Amino acid sequence: MLLINIFFLGLAIAVNATQYFECQIEDPIQSIESFYAISHCESIKGNLVIEDLDVPIIEFKRLREINGDLIIRNSPELVRVESPILGKISGSLKMNELTSLSLISFPSLKSVTGLDWRVIPLLSNVRFSSEISDVQDIIISDTSLTGFSGFRAEQLQTLDINNNRFLEVLNSNVENINGMLHIASNAKSLKLNIPKLRSVNNVSINDVEELDLSALTEVKESMSIYNNNFEELKLPNLERVGGTLSITKNSQLSTI
Repeated sequence: MLLINIFFLGLAIAVNATQYFECQIEDPIQSIESFYAISHCESIKGNLVIEDLDVPIIEFKRLREINGDLIIRNSPELVRVESPILGKISGSLKMNELTSLSLISFPSLKSVTGLDWRVIPLLSNVRFSSEISDVQDIIISDTSLTGFSGFRAEQLQTLDINNNRFLEVLNSNVENINGMLHIASNAKSLKLNIPKLRSVNNVSINDVEELDLSALTEVKESMSIYNNNFEELKLPNLERVGGTLSITKNSQLSTI
């Protein structure tokens, strides 16, 4: 394999002359010139960090894989992020402080380790493959999403969905959560459906109208069901709560 290292605008680009462009990014992308310098890359080695970029659209036309994290942050002018053939992010997709972003389109993405999206208040449109797998951590906070589903993950470390004021539906097929399940301050009409979940370490569920945890058998530490809007709570298979079980201020609750 022939690799040619090209240094341009602080970027080290290793070109595989027989197969693809492989770029090793050493510095954050903070200008349109730096972004254009990686526009022909098909594979990126290491974390790709884009920050303080004053453009409305980011499009990775040729990018197929990132062997690291994709981090986009602190870019208030950014409206759309698109990558039509990106299939793999070996690390996490992290997006933070993107106050104008409304669309994320990665229709070919099938593998990503984590999603960490925070303070993206206008985000309402996410176009992902229906076959995404390998996810371990999901944190979605302060968006305008109305629904969240479609990730194939039998086991997670974290599922934290909070402060998404229009989120009305959350579906997941996860069976085990080794860390925290935290659902809070989304739409008051949120329907939370996790019907296959059997075991979780900690649970905190607030502001939910409908709840399906019908397969849950074990909470290893604490479980808090607080300030929800459902009339009945069914946990027919729950056998053990290792710590505190708190069911409080659920004003409509009449049947447990």
